[in-house]
Amino acid sequence: MAALLATPAFAQDAPVSSAHGIGFFAKPNGGNQTPPVPQSVDQLQWPEAAPAVYSPGNAVTSVTPVSFESQLAATCDCQRCSPCGFDTCCCDQRWAHRTGGYGEFLYLRARDADVAYAQIRDGATPFGRTAVADPDYSSGLRVGFWSAWDCRSSLGVSYTGFCSNTTDTLATDAPLSIASLVIHPGSVAAGSTGLEANASLDVSFDQVDITYRRIWGATETASVNWLAGVRYGRIQQQFQSEISVNGTTTVQSELDFDGVGFTFGFDAERYAPCSGWLIYSKGNAAFLAGEFRGDYTQFDSTDPLEIQTDWKAGRIVPVLDLELGFGWQGYNNHLRLTAGYVVQSWFNTVSTDAWIQGVQNSNFVGLNNGMTFDGLTAKIEYVW
Repeated sequence: MAALLATPAFAQDAPVSSAHGIGFFAKPNGGNQTPPVPQSVDQLQWPEAAPAVYSPGNAVTSVTPVSFESQLAATCDCQRCSPCGFDTCCCDQRWAHRTGGYGEFLYLRARDADVAYAQIRDGATPFGRTAVADPDYSSGLRVGFWSAWDCRSSLGVSYTGFCSNTTDTLATDAPLSIASLVIHPGSVAAGSTGLEANASLDVSFDQVDITYRRIWGATETASVNWLAGVRYGRIQQQFQSEISVNGTTTVQSELDFDGVGFTFGFDAERYAPCSGWLIYSKGNAAFLAGEFRGDYTQFDSTDPLEIQTDWKAGRIVPVLDLELGFGWQGYNNHLRLTAGYVVQSWFNTVSTDAWIQGVQNSNFVGLNNGMTFDGLTAKIEYVW
């Protein structure tokens, strides 16, 4: 501080003139006066009309702030990211695209997929529980790989698989009885009742995605990417119910859909400025062109094939994905952990319940349902 307050030697030797003369911080009046010739080498001389500048040299020590991004820059190869055009090397940025792989755990439940299969009755009237095969939460997975084309864009491939299995039983004692809700009304067992019934329902889907992803806008603490690609999707429903009528009467149903189409969507992230924490959101829509295939079979202990029919129809099935969550990213941007809530809705589908009712009524008009999967997701990702 003393060095800053002390009068420099060259300032003491510099001539000082009147308000219209040439002083240390004065300019020539009208540019017609000539600066005085210095009397010794200790005097300072500068070009005419140039302002005097005083520099304290090394008297002030600069202070460099420490931030999350500055820690990342220590090991960054800025040359590979030079096209990004940001003040800091873009490979230091948490939003920069990188090559790597990930694994994701899914814990989902299928909604609007339940099947009411039997009912307790007193004579011909309902009197008690209606049994429903309703899927519960089950596990699934997603694995994928991203290949960065540059720090702004990348190409990815992923596989998603999910399968749920649910079982249910119903029993009663006389004088009550159980009536099946899935037996064909034209069969021998129609109108007959028993004391026990059970059902099982499997719902599964598989997806393969090839996606191009590119930055749309970014700052040091936020980013938005758009994405587009193609998807193969398959959804399958398998149902079986048994009731103690004519020995044992069994109903089996299967519905399958396979389709291929394009996808588009976005993802957005907001980063905590001084730590690795972040929040994110994702939205994606797919339009799958494919075909539904349905099969219905009924048999009992005395007749191995009492009822059988099949059906198929072409469909465009829109699929909507939404996800919200939070995560943490390592200071060197290699390791990333996220967790969130995800919803996936399939539209213009056919549910097992609607399909069986269509077979019972011999009416396949209006088979148009939706099915939704929702639950939790946890993801680990490593990039380089």
